[in-house]
Amino acid sequence: MASRELHVKCSFTVADLSTDALSTSQIGASAPETEPMDYASLIRNFGGVVSTAQLLRTGATPREIREAVATGHLTRLRQGWYATPDADPEIQNAVMLGGTLTCASSLTRSGLWVPESTLHKSHYRRSRHHEAFLGQECGRFGRPTKVVAAVDDVMTSLQYAAHCIDTESFIVICDSALHLGVVTITELESAFAHAPDRIRRAIDRCDGRSESGTETMARLRLISAGMRVRIQVFVAGVGRIDLIIGDLLAIEIDSFAHHTGEVAYESDRLRDRNVLLAGLIPMRLTYAQVVHRWPRTFFDIQQLVRRGVHRDRSR
Repeated sequence: MASRELHVKCSFTVADLSTDALSTSQIGASAPETEPMDYASLIRNFGGVVSTAQLLRTGATPREIREAVATGHLTRLRQGWYATPDADPEIQNAVMLGGTLTCASSLTRSGLWVPESTLHKSHYRRSRHHEAFLGQECGRFGRPTKVVAAVDDVMTSLQYAAHCIDTESFIVICDSALHLGVVTITELESAFAHAPDRIRRAIDRCDGRSESGTETMARLRLISAGMRVRIQVFVAGVGRIDLIIGDLLAIEIDSFAHHTGEVAYESDRLRDRNVLLAGLIPMRLTYAQVVHRWPRTFFDIQQLVRRGVHRDRSR
């Protein structure tokens, strides 16, 4: 199952530096000829919201920053932070409130599979150097991390998510990060080595083989119900099957963004026939059946398991 489209990466780790802190000699000094500021890149790489330090790192001079503000190419959000006219409004709001975007809000911008239930609000955190934070902020275990960009990096965001969102959603996001190779299980274990027991137990339940959040949700719920579940099982003539309960019950789970349209419809039905020909019992679940209608979905799965259809009685 394809992952969500990658939207924004924020990878700078430089400290914030305000133009107000630049010396008069720096501002007034003549600079060599440089290329005009690339505003499209600022939008692409930073969501259109950047610190003075990031602008300087991209090659802009203090004079160019001042001119960009004067001509309307940049807007000063607060001391040391600027936005392009097309900047992401949610990121702008985080900075104007005195913080940065983090947790589920930043993780979805990194292309990870983030449950929709965690996105009903914006997730912000306070800049350590900005006391007058006006928003509803996320907490994290341990000491706060210094703000170095308008959008937190993946690992920092996960550390806030572990404290802020429910355990299942946290595991869903960690699985996505592992599957995409954004983090390794060793890095997760190291980052959360001193976290509370419930978070460390959640890390132990992560599995990067899951290809979508709906797959992770179903896996966690079925295992919690005491079912024997195998994931991403290779079956000759079919390929990899998302989940197999017991010996025979093959669960295929669609994600919201995929398996639509005539081509996908035909492909899925052919795959179901191949699953049957392989001696398994196919059961296809939609995004809505996992996310919004799980009690009924689980009831149906339970009925099949109670009848023993998941067992290979020929053994």
